Amino acid sequence: MNRRPPPTLLLAAAILLCAAACKPSDPKNPQTWMGRLADPDAKVRTRAVQELSKLRAREAGPQVAALLTDPLVKEEAAGALGAIGGPESVQPLLDAIDTTVGAGSDAAARAANRTNAGARPPREGSALCQGIICCGSCGKPMRTNYHSDARPAYECSARADRLTTPTCRSIAASTVDSAVAERLWEALNPNEIALALAAADEVADRHQRVGRAAELAVDRAHYEADRAERAFHAVEPDNRLVASTLETRWETKLAALAEAEQALDAARDTLPPLPGRSELEKLAADLPGLWQAPTTSNKDRKRLLRTLIADVTLLPEPDRGAARIGIRWRTGASDELRVPRSVHRGTAVRSPSP
Repeated sequence: MNRRPPPTLLLAAAILLCAAACKPSDPKNPQTWMGRLADPDAKVRTRAVQELSKLRAREAGPQVAALLTDPLVKEEAAGALGAIGGPESVQPLLDAIDTTVGAGSDAAARAANRTNAGARPPREGSALCQGIICCGSCGKPMRTNYHSDARPAYECSARADRLTTPTCRSIAASTVDSAVAERLWEALNPNEIALALAAADEVADRHQRVGRAAELAVDRAHYEADRAERAFHAVEPDNRLVASTLETRWETKLAALAEAEQALDAARDTLPPLPGRSELEKLAADLPGLWQAPTTSNKDRKRLLRTLIADVTLLPEPDRGAARIGIRWRTGASDELRVPRSVHRGTAVRSPSP
């Protein structure tokens, strides 16, 4: 026969359980925060990880390591594991190393190299205007072809589509490249370089002001979050209503801090550091030497050209012994050049018939 406990004992046990459930949580007890690591709210999980990091709660290591796969909390979790320390934290961190760092930039690079989508990245060949030259007759881009003797030539891509117009032409790359490069160096005169350096100073000053404003916002948010944290820890545990209010305010300040830090990171990403004025002056003074240096690759020359020139157009020209070249600068200005076509030394010269 089973003996049931007296009703008095059952009532006492129920009262104890209720009291334990209603007792306010101790913020210095790791178990308080470990129970919130599985909360559906990312803010609650983030805060729990931060508190466990401050407490150096070694027993929370496995649960924090499990959050390394959580995209919303993984950065906080990695920092917390580093603060918690211990040999058991090393392997999860190594396993969670993000091998996709820079995946956004890699994706952008792949998009910039996707020629079937219209991209024309600089290549290693010697044709300087490769990828940025188009036909002024039909409007299609001009392809770069290399002959058997490695002579590059620009040919209208409409030929492959059999959509050529009567004025579509092909032209030796040396004719266009020489004219465009000469015009580029004419544009890079001391006066233009001085204006560019002044503009660079203004941009650098603007970058500094924007970055400083974002840093001050983070400092202010840190201060507010620390105040809210101190107020929460100073409250008596019995004052549950006050503790709940202070806890809510602390969470709000932490969210504001996270937003300020994200804004600072975004400002740093969008405003990369600029070289100093002395470096720019030295580089500008040595541009011709840099262009002709054997260590400067063809791809680097094309990149330098594209920083100033948006595109080049082979304009219609009835005179087959001449070429008209249009240059559109990044500033929106445009130039037009008329140059004689170069004749390859292997081209046969026919004398007129008597």
